Amino acid sequence: MKVDARDPVDVLRKELELLQSGHYELLNKQQWRPALIFEDSPSCLNYKNPLERGQCDGCTLMQFVASVKRRERIPCRHIVLTPEGETLDSLYRSCEMAEVHEATEDWLRRTIADLERKCEIYRRADRHSLRARGDGPRAIPLYECAEPKCANSECPSTFHWSAGGELLRFPAGREQAGMGGIHQVRHYWLCECCRKRYSLVEDAVWGAVSRPR
Repeated sequence: MKVDARDPVDVLRKELELLQSGHYELLNKQQWRPALIFEDSPSCLNYKNPLERGQCDGCTLMQFVASVKRRERIPCRHIVLTPEGETLDSLYRSCEMAEVHEATEDWLRRTIADLERKCEIYRRADRHSLRARGDGPRAIPLYECAEPKCANSECPSTFHWSAGGELLRFPAGREQAGMGGIHQVRHYWLCECCRKRYSLVEDAVWGAVSRPR
C-alpha cells in the first residue's frame, strides 16, 4: 500500500484549484464519461491506474471518510459534504454536475479553513511548550526551502556539500509528518559556525529543534 505523506491542507487546496480552474469540465470534453471529483484528479493515488484501485487505504482523504464507509470501493465518494449529509455518491445520483461542484467547493473551503485554524492553535500550544522546556526554534530541514540552508532559522548560510559543518537526520515530528502519524526522515545541516554554538535535539512535534550548546 502506498502511504500518502502529503499535508492534507495542501491536497485540499490543490483540489480547490482544480475545481476553480475548470479541470473537470475540460476532462468532460476529452473522455467518454463525466469527470469525477477526486477520482479524476492528479492528487488521487490511483490516478494512473483507475482500474486497479489499490491505494485508497493510504490516501490522506481517508481521514474525512466515516469509518463505516472506509471499506467502500471508492471511499472518497462517501465524504459528507453538506450539513444535510450529502456525499458525492448521493449528489451524483440526484444533482447536476454544477451543483456537485458547488457543494464540493463549499466543503473544501470550510474544511481548509477549519484545518488551518486547528493547526494554528496547535502551533501556538507547542511554541509555548518549547519555550517552557528551554528549547529553541524549529530547525529548518534541508530542501524545505527552494535554496537549502543552515538548520538554524536565523542563519542565512546556504548549504553546499563542500562547505563543512554537520549533517544530521531526525524522524519527522507530528507537525511535519502531517495528520495520520506518518513517519519520515528529515535531513538537517548546521553550518561550521552554528555547529559550534548549537546542537539539534529530537522533538516529537517538530522533528528537530535547536538548542544552545
